[in-house]
Amino acid sequence: MTITLQFEPEDRVQRPTTRGEKQGTVRATSWESTTGMGCYYIQWDGSSIARPYSDTDVADQQITLAATTSGASS
Repeated sequence: MTITLQFEPEDRVQRPTTRGEKQGTVRATSWESTTGMGCYYIQWDGSSIARPYSDTDVADQQITLAATTSGASS
């Protein structure tokens, strides 16, 4: 079985709001074996707390990748 998560730690994400796009950073990810879903801890810009979002939350709130740090080389 292959586990695929939508985001990785330090990825920048965004979601639409009534005031425009809101951006944040994925701080941690995990796989919930009981639900079979990914869990993403996102800290929205201006907040000091990273809150958990499931795959369902990500879809419902239209959270998308803004920028990724994976595979970056210097």
